[in-house]
Amino acid sequence: MNNADSVFQAVNYLIGRGYHQIGYLKGEVRIQNFKYRAEGYERALKMKGIPVDISIIGFDDIVFCSVFTPALTTVRVFKKELGQLAVRHLVKLIKKKSEIKVRMQICNELVERGSVASIKSDKTEAK
Repeated sequence: MNNADSVFQAVNYLIGRGYHQIGYLKGEVRIQNFKYRAEGYERALKMKGIPVDISIIGFDDIVFCSVFTPALTTVRVFKKELGQLAVRHLVKLIKKKSEIKVRMQICNELVERGSVASIKSDKTEAK
């Protein structure tokens, strides 16, 4: 089986259907077939003049975010802390029987990994 040519053909099919933003997800597992598939993907994009560099940001910082290559930049949501805060507030409301409405907010955190490329324009580089 020729993995590179198979993926090349698949990507060309997508391009032929009008797609220009085509992604390829790969993992940390070092299997030769995956390498050849990535080569086919990149070859098809380069042949059609489509930039290979893309940026992706995920949300929730799930376990798989660090498994992909490159690892997925993501927004980490502090779910455990949010739950703890909600329970404390609920207990407080039950004890005091208060009808005051409160809005609580926990800030999320951006976890920078390798899935976002730097784009430098001529203006940015001149500064």
